[in-house]
Amino acid sequence: MPPKRGSTPKGGAPPPVDEPPPPVEPIIESGTFYYESGALYEGEFTMAFDSGSFYIPPPEAVSPDAAAATGKGKDVKGAKKGVVEEEALEPEEPPVRMRHGRGKYVDGAYIYEGEFAFDNFQGQGTFTFGSGSKYEGTWDQGLFKGLGKYTWANGTMYEGAW
Repeated sequence: MPPKRGSTPKGGAPPPVDEPPPPVEPIIESGTFYYESGALYEGEFTMAFDSGSFYIPPPEAVSPDAAAATGKGKDVKGAKKGVVEEEALEPEEPPVRMRHGRGKYVDGAYIYEGEFAFDNFQGQGTFTFGSGSKYEGTWDQGLFKGLGKYTWANGTMYEGAW
């Protein structure tokens, strides 16, 4: 009689369970972006897709000997036996640079300095408006959210939850 579902067979380990792949960590770089509008961003960024997934660069080229030994690549038709061509995995959409990490964005008199995620203000940051008003606090997808302090140009302020 077969063992009950979910039970461990006698004298053995439970059957292997397919584990989800580990999360993909973004490759963070730093630099300066100059926008056509005259705005400037200086800070960390990553290459990502508009869908929100990170771009992972293709692996380095594999030599024909290494490819043959590992089984990677495919034989090239009409070439000598053992000549291997690495399969190209082109993304369906091209990746774009997205502000991701810590940085400073300046657009005229508007300044944001803080954390970014997928091109949005995210986490802790300070936004200074052209009028001189300022918000310091938590951001969620480009919006004030959580605890923060808003100070108007005349000195009046609100501090609390947003």
